[in-house]
Amino acid sequence: MTTVREFVADPVGTYGKWMTLGDDRVRDWLLMSSPWPTVAISAAYVVFCVVAPRLLKGRKFEVQGLVLVYNALVVALNAKIAYELWTHTVGLYSWYCQPVDYSATPAAMTVAKFIWWFYFSKVLG
Repeated sequence: MTTVREFVADPVGTYGKWMTLGDDRVRDWLLMSSPWPTVAISAAYVVFCVVAPRLLKGRKFEVQGLVLVYNALVVALNAKIAYELWTHTVGLYSWYCQPVDYSATPAAMTVAKFIWWFYFSKVLG
């Protein structure tokens, strides 16, 4: 395990070491090759949350319909994720302490895919 002292002493080497620990099965998936796109999206979100209220102060927008559609889509996506994870993990995985299955079996890839969809749904908002 890398300590804080090792990271401070050699951040580039430590970052390289951490990047070797990634899951090769998903390395080519959107936002999975590096943490930097997610960091950039998160930073842009924070900037937007600070700047947007100042720019939009005093303006009114009708967004209720858009918000309802967005919420319905998020609920549907999360229901699909929950269903797929439930059906592909019950009886195969322990809910207490289970190592990651890095195999390329259909069940393991389905779990990886829907964990990615969960992650991506958080990036979407």
